Amino acid sequence: MNLTNTTDYTDTVLHLIYDADMREDHYDGEHSLYRLAAYVTFNTHLYLPEASKELEFVLNHLSQLPVRPHHLFVDNGYSWEVVWYAKEHQVVTSQKQYVQLMLEFVSFLEQNESPFFSFVLQEGFLLDDPAECISGLPNEALNFSPEFNALCFGNKNEIEVIGLNKC
Repeated sequence: MNLTNTTDYTDTVLHLIYDADMREDHYDGEHSLYRLAAYVTFNTHLYLPEASKELEFVLNHLSQLPVRPHHLFVDNGYSWEVVWYAKEHQVVTSQKQYVQLMLEFVSFLEQNESPFFSFVLQEGFLLDDPAECISGLPNEALNFSPEFNALCFGNKNEIEVIGLNKC
């Protein structure tokens, strides 16, 4: 399901709550979040390694985002995966709060698309093993109100490109 093309957030919320496979340990208040991810989908197939100009364009676009991703996985000519890791210990304590965070992420993706490509939510991260258990960590090290912003997610360094393979 391409959630980024949904203008009615009700559909997105219903999909996330009832249809998406979300692990409860992502929002149980006992683990910190690990990552959020999206696909960059292109209007046409790219033939790698001839896609170097496209790669440069995408990297430049991603580098200008208010929440800069950590990795760009380039695995084929139709879509590339972009990953934003959580900073420190971002902890979600309910399914409602988790869905709200996903909606912020989807909104961010919609607002930052390019005429050359679109972002599509990569639902695989909903099934990731969560980050470490927060038991024993001091309260000041935990954020129980994460938002999708540069304080809670993202990267200040250069975006790492992984897996540039020939197609």
